[in-house]
Amino acid sequence: MDRAIDLTGQRFGRLIALHRVENVKPARACWRCQCVCGTEIETLSWSLRSGETKSCGCLAREIARLTQRNAAAANTRHGHTRGGIISKEYEAWRHVTARYGDIPLQWQRFEAFLADVGPRPSRARLKREGLSFRWT
Repeated sequence: MDRAIDLTGQRFGRLIALHRVENVKPARACWRCQCVCGTEIETLSWSLRSGETKSCGCLAREIARLTQRNAAAANTRHGHTRGGIISKEYEAWRHVTARYGDIPLQWQRFEAFLADVGPRPSRARLKREGLSFRWT
């Protein structure tokens, strides 16, 4: 244990090296570290010094949570497909675009369709009149 670099008290990302522990394998220095969240872990010296290990795992979980939140916000355009529930307007748009080939070009996007036909009145159905559609 005397050849290893002393990392006691040094900070590596969210980890602070507390003390050296028994080697996992020969010539593989291992350290007990405490994360800023309070969790203690054991990891290899090279993993700390190379930056491969930066936390007890709380950093990866935090990044995943933020990434999911940001991805959900970035993918939300119109709010008509939330939590697996599809609005009647969105359902009508999907039906129209799948069934008719001669829809207006701008209706390739749901937002344009919604701007043209407006929100669906209670119990109304979408009716085709020539090349246009309206709620009846």
